[in-house]
Amino acid sequence: IIDTPNTKSIEELAEFLKCEPTVILKTLVYIADGQPVLALIRGDRQVEETKLMNAVGANDIRIASSAEIEELMQKNGKNAVAGFISPIGIKNVKVIADLTTKEMDNFVVGCNETDKHLVGAGWSDVVENPDFVDICLVEKDDICVNCGDKLKVTRGIEVGNIFQLGTKYSKAMNATFTAEDGSEKPFIMGCYGIGISRTAAAAVERYHDDWGIMWPISIAPYHAIVVPVNVQDELQMSTAQKIYDQLQAKGVEVVIDDRDERAGVKFKDADLIGFPIRITVGKSINEGKVEFKLRTEKDLVLMSVSDAIEKALDITNKN
Repeated sequence: IIDTPNTKSIEELAEFLKCEPTVILKTLVYIADGQPVLALIRGDRQVEETKLMNAVGANDIRIASSAEIEELMQKNGKNAVAGFISPIGIKNVKVIADLTTKEMDNFVVGCNETDKHLVGAGWSDVVENPDFVDICLVEKDDICVNCGDKLKVTRGIEVGNIFQLGTKYSKAMNATFTAEDGSEKPFIMGCYGIGISRTAAAAVERYHDDWGIMWPISIAPYHAIVVPVNVQDELQMSTAQKIYDQLQAKGVEVVIDDRDERAGVKFKDADLIGFPIRITVGKSINEGKVEFKLRTEKDLVLMSVSDAIEKALDITNKN
């Protein structure tokens, strides 16, 4: 046992001892269903709380507060604070050690005395027969248990939640069912949901460019926008209204931009909002043509009014 003053963190302890975090056995105190649990993990790794919760068979788990740690220490005749804790001398508390610690030897560990650590420790010095379980947070270059290749870390977007509630609330509400043996047992509960706003945000994160949103048509707020270039032109406005009415009658969610604005402003707004289909009625209507453009494509196509309507219907019906 040596003095290690003011070394509450792994970084501070490694710097003080001039050693690597890999030779430090870190002890974290958790509260699982109201009971303390000691989680042991190598100093360079982090605990995955869901794995730990499953390892102890708990419905709820959280990191212990300073007061709860102090209470645990006092019950065992110790006075250590977080950073100097270990299973040494701690009775009647579940101890879970991560698999990365199983082969550790000659390591550094807290000794339940503030500002002191045990150096050159082995498992016989710390705890007898701990449960070695995978409770480690996965990191880049860890080995995949299925294929053996190195893992990669990529960005993800949370669009839903799964809450495994167990019997916490069913017991409190006395919500039971009759089992096959005739006994009453509490329901095992769970919550499963997909967030609509999260899904929309995820789609925008995934489908956009420098000009705005590029909604997938299957979840787009509106499928199409009809843009009359000159709202003062009677033929352009009547044709735009005709396209709008026919698409709407066929179930297409469509908008007509009849603002008295420049065409460029309307186009930029359409791109920003992300309408999957844009049908523009401009001067080419004098030859019976309109411009058809998909938000995901750069080029526009001149076609007849009927062809534009049919193409919009075909695209929306497929999605």
